[in-house]
Amino acid sequence: MKKILILFLTLVMLVSAFGIIACGEDKKESQSHTHNFINGQCSCGEYEPTFRTEGLIFDLINNGTEYEVSGYTGTSTEVIIPSKYQDKLVTNVGERAFSYCTSLTSIVIPNSVKAIGVKAFWYCLSLTSIVIPNSVEAIGVEAFYSCYNLTSITIGNGVTSIGHWAFSYCTSLTSIEIPNSVEAIGDGAFCGCDNLTSIVIPNSVTSIGAEAFYDCTSLTSIVISNSVEAIGSYAFVNCYNLTSIEIPNSVEAIGDGAFSSCTSLTTIVIPESVTNISERAFENCTSLTINCAIEESEKPSGWHEDWNPDNRPIVWGYKG
Repeated sequence: MKKILILFLTLVMLVSAFGIIACGEDKKESQSHTHNFINGQCSCGEYEPTFRTEGLIFDLINNGTEYEVSGYTGTSTEVIIPSKYQDKLVTNVGERAFSYCTSLTSIVIPNSVKAIGVKAFWYCLSLTSIVIPNSVEAIGVEAFYSCYNLTSITIGNGVTSIGHWAFSYCTSLTSIEIPNSVEAIGDGAFCGCDNLTSIVIPNSVTSIGAEAFYDCTSLTSIVISNSVEAIGSYAFVNCYNLTSIEIPNSVEAIGDGAFSSCTSLTTIVIPESVTNISERAFENCTSLTINCAIEESEKPSGWHEDWNPDNRPIVWGYKG
């Protein structure tokens, strides 16, 4: 009887130990344990969820207080980044961490991550969707550059800036929702997203970068909020299917060639707030009638003499 009791207690201890390993600090992928993930966090047991995909490389940052994912050498096409590694939070997806991981189809980014680095997912050609958690504040330059099969992006409410060329040439992307936390859309952020059909720029955004929507040839409509102060140079070049756009009263500057070759654009209203229009702003807009809220005699000196190079019809003193 004593032997049976000892054997039973030994089995209990082994099962308990396995449970700790399965959801503990050093836990990796396991085929024998069921995990319940909520927003990338394992809710199993009372241990800090740190389940991770084999092959992730971690580097210490911030004076050794946190970790970042700096690379990936694994073979799995579905990757889970842990919220903690060796008792420290994982707060960054580092520069080029998954660059050229051409077989990667999905990735879970935990709520501990604050930043996605430069070229973090550069040329991840098989990545189809991404959820950026609310903890992330910045999306780095060229972070998702040329992720050709990316069809779905969820940007968390903590993101304040979308880096230059962050989603450029994501050619399968058809729509995107920019949260109210975003203050700046970087240069070329969505350049070459030629299947993107519509976009709403929220009230938090103050600037649209140069070439932000360059070659978005399927874009038919765009809503610019009353917070935007500047539209960058060549921001909407070659948006051939854009038929109308309303520039809000907050805008003060329209950059070089901002709407160049928007050949389907039929009407645009320039409010009194615009004090600076650079050259060729409406070049080759062959269907356009320009409505200006001010009278011709009140045109600001900041309007370049070649702002309307094709002499498109202008309605001065337009009241709407």
